[in-house]
Amino acid sequence: MSSKSIGWLVGIFVLFPIFVFIYNRVMVSENDGAKYLQVYLQQIIPYKIVVPQMSTAYTNQLKVEYDSYRAGANPIGFKGITGQLMLISIYDKKSRKFFKIYLCDINRQRTFSLADKLEGKEILVYVNKEDLTDSDYGTQKNPVPVFNFTGTNEKIAVESTDNNNNLVMRSLEPTKPECEHNVLTYLTYLMSEDAFKARFLTNTKH
Repeated sequence: MSSKSIGWLVGIFVLFPIFVFIYNRVMVSENDGAKYLQVYLQQIIPYKIVVPQMSTAYTNQLKVEYDSYRAGANPIGFKGITGQLMLISIYDKKSRKFFKIYLCDINRQRTFSLADKLEGKEILVYVNKEDLTDSDYGTQKNPVPVFNFTGTNEKIAVESTDNNNNLVMRSLEPTKPECEHNVLTYLTYLMSEDAFKARFLTNTKH
């Protein structure tokens, strides 16, 4: 085997994986969310809020954003691994708190009308009770994170058709696995390192 071929093999099978490892360690902000997932989930409670009714365009009281998060690099082809986020910010007048729904890696075609369906409705948001009572959360800049929601009087749903072209109502409410994925993604990639350490690794907040 020629020295050129040996150099190519060394680059592919030795140096490249090392580069990917370093990239993931340096460029990707990642907490050990899986370790504390159940601890966080055990503190989640339902909380009733009312979504504002918007007469025209969305405002800071009800706002939809789309974003992404970086989850690493794939050693096969070195493709960046990113996840997709749908974020819905809601201001609840009764509690005077801002809430933000996190929907992670969902089908946007399925949920594109979600904010419209939420408008003016009373809903239950599922939040961590420590976040809810923490004065650092609930502001416009640092809303209370929400990972699941349900309608109080009826399901949050949209008209659709089944395989037989019959009209059906398709739920827009997250399933239990989707809720857990939302929480895990938040803890692992979206929660700041300082907030994560203060919550799970120390007894006092910074």
